[in-house]
Amino acid sequence: PASHHLLAARDPRGLGRRDAALQGLLATSVATSVFQAVHNLNWLRDQTGSSFDDWIVAAICLGSIGIIALMTRIRALPLPSGVFLAIGGLTYPLYLLHQKLGYVILTAVGGAEPALAAAAIVLGMVGLSWLVWRYVERHAQRWTKQRLTGWAARWAQSHHKHPAQSSA
Repeated sequence: PASHHLLAARDPRGLGRRDAALQGLLATSVATSVFQAVHNLNWLRDQTGSSFDDWIVAAICLGSIGIIALMTRIRALPLPSGVFLAIGGLTYPLYLLHQKLGYVILTAVGGAEPALAAAAIVLGMVGLSWLVWRYVERHAQRWTKQRLTGWAARWAQSHHKHPAQSSA
């Protein structure tokens, strides 16, 4: 959810913004996140035949936002920068994979113990996300950056006017 972006909004002194408009936007974002999480359970129940408690899902959503809020207050962690790079790199593949593939697998194992199935799927999606980030996404980023940089340089060169040409 966009809540984490609002939580991280800070003024130049690093004190955090406290104005009413931002706080109202944060409250609306949190309420929308909880509503969407609970509302989407009907579809998930229909697809998987599993039961999910609305209150537990709402608590997980609020707890996640609370953890993010606390994390915005941390100034430094004694972890190598590579750990943070990997965690950041996993987020988008994990989002994409769990959103599609995770639900497909959860539906396929409908008769299994829901908590065990969910835990196994999450672990599998994290592992698969790491593989995608490590062996696909990073290489694709390098390739894309090289191509776009080359195209931009050629475009700039073809559209660059020399001062002597523009004054004539």
